[in-house]
Amino acid sequence: MADYPPLLRLGMLPTSNVLESNDFQLSIGQVSPFSTGEGGGTGLQNYWGFIELGLAENLQLSAFYTQTDDPLYSAIRSRQNQPENRWDSAGAALRWKFGESGPVSFGLEGALESFIVKSGGSNSVGSSATSCNIFNSNCTTPVETNNLVGSISAPISWQASKRWQFSFTPGVSFLPASQGNAHGSGQFYGTNLFLGAGASYRPISRVQFFASALLPLGPGNNSFTSDLSFSKVPVFTGGMRYSLNPRIALEGSLTNGYGATPSTAILALPSSNQILYAGRLIYTPTRPDAPQVQRTGAEERLSFGGLSVSSASLIAAGTSRLRASFDSSGNLSSRYDVGFSDEFSFDLEVGQLKAGSTPSSSFAATYMTPGNATVRGAGTALFFSQPRGDAISTGLRMSYGRVLGITEPGYQFVEWINTYQASKTLRLNLNPKLAWSGTQTPYGVGLSAGLIQSVSQALLPLLSAWVEVGGIASSLCLTA
Repeated sequence: MADYPPLLRLGMLPTSNVLESNDFQLSIGQVSPFSTGEGGGTGLQNYWGFIELGLAENLQLSAFYTQTDDPLYSAIRSRQNQPENRWDSAGAALRWKFGESGPVSFGLEGALESFIVKSGGSNSVGSSATSCNIFNSNCTTPVETNNLVGSISAPISWQASKRWQFSFTPGVSFLPASQGNAHGSGQFYGTNLFLGAGASYRPISRVQFFASALLPLGPGNNSFTSDLSFSKVPVFTGGMRYSLNPRIALEGSLTNGYGATPSTAILALPSSNQILYAGRLIYTPTRPDAPQVQRTGAEERLSFGGLSVSSASLIAAGTSRLRASFDSSGNLSSRYDVGFSDEFSFDLEVGQLKAGSTPSSSFAATYMTPGNATVRGAGTALFFSQPRGDAISTGLRMSYGRVLGITEPGYQFVEWINTYQASKTLRLNLNPKLAWSGTQTPYGVGLSAGLIQSVSQALLPLLSAWVEVGGIASSLCLTA
């Protein structure tokens, strides 16, 4: 278990754990309601990214950025049109594990952040539309304030056994008590003392379960309703971290906490208090990777997948790949893949349908608007690997992106990738897919067969024949 990095947070509640000296960790994630809410689309999501570095023994530096730019989840009843909403936070935190007494360790963390709060106006690129705000009655002028906020916490963690750790974390979050401009100001959260407690349990090296509770004590608040009534609510989180290997981990949780920085972690969903889902990817490149598996050149080329069916063969750790495609109609697409680990890869895809083209459905017309570029980021995790002794290779690819237009609609896309090496020359793929936008949920299943043969180098190295009917795809690939 020593190779696996410690849990730095139980959800967003800090522990006294720190990275080892010269350890480096990158994490990205989001928290979102299960339903779309008043704003429609994929819901009021908050995205975050953390970069963390072990500066020295028992000293850790964190830098972070979070953003939410969707309309409020619940309709504000006192406003004639619904407020646009944008929160951006960027800052840094320093954590010091200053003492240990047997299995108990004591920490201190301080954070300083720039917290931009915008309500009203419009967040759409190129739009001049206006909306009311939640801080005053003016419906033509937005309220936008760059607040300097911070937090201090003093986590105490007890390593009760090899598998159990308990943490107790008192602290204070310094948030502004009001926001406003020349047209008037309105109530905001204010400063909150808090008490937090949680536990983690690791039954095996790859799996950790965790839970935490955070109780705001005031004098400020951490939640408000659609009536703009502010109150204090406890924040609960429960979830699981699954490590593909010491370098890559995936984390999922249920929580009613919406904030994603040390100073905003105390906050519930703006305009409502309800259960949310959260996901996080943790990448620690200074930790060991899974053992590499040697592959032939033909097997390496099969990691490209097919035209619409993916393969569970990932590119090797430390390598990258650039693909580009176009068609006779003038549609363009490019994709860049990076191998973070032999069991995880990241890809960034940029594409554009030719202006004036006619998409095959209203869904495609909305989320692949002709003439506007689309950008998507994705991660593919490999959970089982047949070359490493599992019965089948199985992975999961999740991506999110949006059209770079006025409304910028986005959707999430998930595909379950299964590859079975039936023989030295035959590979079978099963690839269910689903897209979720908050308006429609199209889905399909891809089937393909890859035939690996040693043919003359003078022949075309990759020949594919595809048939697609009703979302079912089949292919035959000959690879030199």
